[in-house]
Amino acid sequence: MNIFHTLQNKPERIRKRIFWVIIVIFSLILFIFWASDSIKRIDSFNIKEIKEKIDLSEVKENLNQISGNDTKKSIEGLKDKIKETENMADKANKYRQATSSQEQATSSRNVIPIVK
Repeated sequence: MNIFHTLQNKPERIRKRIFWVIIVIFSLILFIFWASDSIKRIDSFNIKEIKEKIDLSEVKENLNQISGNDTKKSIEGLKDKIKETENMADKANKYRQATSSQEQATSSRNVIPIVK
């Protein structure tokens, strides 16, 4: 308990320094344990067994087939969406033109000429 009483009697900046030194030391210890454990786990992998279990040639063929089919389908889908969007834009432009011409026609009919 004598250590705690002496720490309590120290100025606050010294207590903070001691606190941060302890935190850094514990952090370094934890990092060293983590790094050594990670190195052991990496070394324990048997790469040859993993390569034998996974036949990469089959995986590459499957990916090529999947990506080719999906790409064609997605491109066709995008083309369809572009056509739909263009049609909608055309319809919107025609609607704007029709409503603006109707507004101009109705506004010109409602104007009362002022004769001086």
